[in-house]
Amino acid sequence: MDASIIILTKNAGEGFAALLRCIFSQKFDGSFEVLVIDSGSVDDTLVVAQTFPTKITRIKPEEFHHGKTRNLGAELASGRILVYITQDALPLSNDWLKKLTDSFSEPNVAMVVGRQIPWQTTKPPKNSSILTISLGTKSS
Repeated sequence: MDASIIILTKNAGEGFAALLRCIFSQKFDGSFEVLVIDSGSVDDTLVVAQTFPTKITRIKPEEFHHGKTRNLGAELASGRILVYITQDALPLSNDWLKKLTDSFSEPNVAMVVGRQIPWQTTKPPKNSSILTISLGTKSS
């Protein structure tokens, strides 16, 4: 497996199907898997995820932690490159995955980030932090 796309979810909402459609329409020369780690959704998140070839892992809401849950995704992943994307992001093109992973052909590249454009309905964060899509290589 060349890449594992890891999505942490909880009540992902109406845009989640669009995200998965964009991911599965990627023009990518290699192989990839999509892992969904859900922490207690009560909406249709898991129903939507099951309509795509995703690997779903459920955890209890109280077990969720931003770092720990991402580490769980890395442990479950079989891809050489790990791609993390939030449930409310949307790749703008069908070459998003290729553009993110192409840089790993360079031996000194360990991480790549991509630009995010928020949904029109997204409220700015109270802090001035910037969200990014990031990925790194999985160590053996």
